[in-house]
Amino acid sequence: MAAPTSFLPILFFLLLLLANAARALNQDGVHLLYAKRALTVPPDALADWNTSHATPCAWTGVTCDDAGAVTEVSLPNLNLVGSSPADALCRLPRLRSVDLSTNYIGPDLDRLSTCLCTQLVICVGK
Repeated sequence: MAAPTSFLPILFFLLLLLANAARALNQDGVHLLYAKRALTVPPDALADWNTSHATPCAWTGVTCDDAGAVTEVSLPNLNLVGSSPADALCRLPRLRSVDLSTNYIGPDLDRLSTCLCTQLVICVGK
């Protein structure tokens, strides 16, 4: 028996939702975008940090493990300015290394050492 045509728009809508969910940025990427928003970033410095990727693993300065979880953020010498993105970075459970040296980041980056990142190496020297 054929499906009633009134279900076709609903089916189409559900297929679109599933297709978009498959391409959505993972949670680590969302947290990194929140960290970026805490900063003033020069125009092309982090241009590849956007929601068009499934993971942030190919973004400038980001290293991931085999499972696609962020393990390192290395953004030295990019002239980043602003308050510390520690709240967002602390939400990255596998983060082990952060290098924000030679930037102009607020003084509260030491909060990173007290968050989820228990084995975190932090480099913030100027």
